[in-house]
Amino acid sequence: MTGCCVSNDGTGLRLLTARTTSSSSVTWYAAAIARRRNDPLGLVTYLEQLVDREGSGVDATLSLIQGLIRLGRTEEARGRAEKVPAEALEAREMLYLSALWLELDEPYAALPLALRAYRMASDDFEIARGFAIAVLNSKTAPAACDQVAADTHVVLRASDGSALEYVVFSEATTTRLNNEISLEAASQLGLVGLRVGDSFVQNPGAFFEKPFTVEKIQSALTYAFQDVIANYGKRFPTAPFFVTGFTLKTDPPTVADFQPLIDSAHDRVRNRDVGSMFIV
Repeated sequence: MTGCCVSNDGTGLRLLTARTTSSSSVTWYAAAIARRRNDPLGLVTYLEQLVDREGSGVDATLSLIQGLIRLGRTEEARGRAEKVPAEALEAREMLYLSALWLELDEPYAALPLALRAYRMASDDFEIARGFAIAVLNSKTAPAACDQVAADTHVVLRASDGSALEYVVFSEATTTRLNNEISLEAASQLGLVGLRVGDSFVQNPGAFFEKPFTVEKIQSALTYAFQDVIANYGKRFPTAPFFVTGFTLKTDPPTVADFQPLIDSAHDRVRNRDVGSMFIV
């Protein structure tokens, strides 16, 4: 089967080479020609044939959704996006679908997909970068979290200054983030439902039990975004950052350090405020 993904310049589709049936191969070739000729209507027509008549997979479907958006046929694009089986997607496909939802001005559909893609491939610098840019482009403020629940991050502090932190997810992925635990495990530990200021005892009943106080609760999305931004250079020292020539001038970074990144993430001024909300 032939694949499709966002091109490097972010303006179109890049066809990838793979096995396919002869019929689908001809249609893919025709779609590629339409793209090279800057014929979006022709491109969409061929992609519709691949998806609706020839049963091509998610690659063609995602490319078709993007083509429909380019033509302004957003309701058709939205309808097809809703039918994509997100749970069966690979990380890059999931991030691609997230980007399409953002183009459809549906950030609350986009961001959970971007986060899940990152959780699936947090060691891939392109996925990490794509996730962070999706957050910046979402034009949404971080979700308020007043208690430990699914998809939250909690920091607990002991009187000696030591800390515990957990990021709680209701659904597992193939890999785990640092400090990640399941909702079931959080419930068994007695974390679920705790609020800022509440007490928590580690290893209760043991001679080495230790009391903690809940210091901070935020969404898992905010935690993951901040983690990517703060540690991107350390984890991917040879990978390009979000903006050419962009460097962090302070440790830990401040909002001012990220202003060039925020400015470049989107051409709408509102993103400056939104980006600042996610960076503390």
